[in-house]
Amino acid sequence: MGKRWSFEIEGMHCPSCALNIERSLSKAEGVLKARVLFTARRGEVLYDPRVIDVDALRGIVEGLGYRVVEGRRREGEGKFRLFLLGLLLSLPIVLLKFALDLPGEERLMLLLATPIQFIVGAHFYRGALNALRNRALNMDVLVTLSTTSAYLYSLLSTLLTTGGPTFYEASSLTITTITLGVLLEEKATSRAGESIERLMALQPKRARALRAEETIKVEILSNAECPGAAETRRLLQEVLKELGLERHILVEERETSGPSPIVVIDGAAVGIGDVGEGACCLLYREGDQLLGHPSRQSLLKALLSSLTEVEVPI
Repeated sequence: MGKRWSFEIEGMHCPSCALNIERSLSKAEGVLKARVLFTARRGEVLYDPRVIDVDALRGIVEGLGYRVVEGRRREGEGKFRLFLLGLLLSLPIVLLKFALDLPGEERLMLLLATPIQFIVGAHFYRGALNALRNRALNMDVLVTLSTTSAYLYSLLSTLLTTGGPTFYEASSLTITTITLGVLLEEKATSRAGESIERLMALQPKRARALRAEETIKVEILSNAECPGAAETRRLLQEVLKELGLERHILVEERETSGPSPIVVIDGAAVGIGDVGEGACCLLYREGDQLLGHPSRQSLLKALLSSLTEVEVPI
């Protein structure tokens, strides 16, 4: 029987990154199923512990240039500082290019664009190198190729004083705006993930199992066992509060009233086997679906992710 390992990932910048990790994990011997969710920045692996262990799986992910983390990601703070640096340096470049006419402005734009290219854009270079090392192409490669080409062309034009056009503003604004986009995406994903985690935290920790009527942890229940209505007070108080309900909830009392749900008010008693419709008994399943839904690979999305490897070199 396979074991399940869930983990969070740092360093992914596009769906192609998630696809690359998923492919590498799926190819490993002993891995039964692998799924990587780009929007949630997390992965899940079903593996045979007799063949492969968690350390080996972690090594596969980190060998691709990504980082496996245990807690909530803090990448957003560093990205925000990089964005501010890029914005402060990009604005003078735009002014010099389109509004001002100063002697030696090309060299001044070169001085301003260089830290944007190699400091603000450093995470794109790292991602591109990791992708190329693993024979994959992703958004990092595309951004690196386009901005480096514009920067090097402008550099040669400036140093050789050929009088040709420069594109410092193009490379600088591209890196700055894409960094902002990555930052906003990470913040939105983090907030959505935290909300779902708070919702899933309402799942009861203990349940009544068919093991001589003993109370055990929910995590060790088997599929053949039927949990009872554990922690009734939590069902009728904490879940109602989280779901925004005031005094009532629909409960299915199949054993006594049939499958049609009935209204139960706060403080009322419920029986063993009752299911709170839309409440704690469904929280884990719904939370897993919410985390996975944005990243489920439709046929079209899988095709577009594969076409990235052709689009980038063209």
